[in-house]
Amino acid sequence: MVIEAAGLPGPAQVGFVVGRRVGKAVVRNRVRRRLREAAALVDLGEGNAYIVIADRGAAEARLADLVVGMGQAVEADRRPSEGGA
Repeated sequence: MVIEAAGLPGPAQVGFVVGRRVGKAVVRNRVRRRLREAAALVDLGEGNAYIVIADRGAAEARLADLVVGMGQAVEADRRPSEGGA
C-alpha cells in the first residue's frame, strides 16, 4: 500500500487506486470497499488528501491489517523527514 499526501483546506480526502493486477472486478470492488472502511477507522487529520494504491496483497489482507498499515503510513507521512536539505 502506497500513500501520498497533500495539504488542502477542509476535511481529509482519500482516493483509491485498485488496478487489474489485484484481481477481477468483484475482487477490486471488495478491496476498494475494505480500504474505504479502513480509512474511516484511521485518523487522517484535517486538510490532508491521500491516494491509496492497492497491491495484490490487499485482496487477501484482513481488515485489521489494512487499518494498521494505513495508520502506519499516515503516521510516517506526518513525521518530519530526516536528513533533507
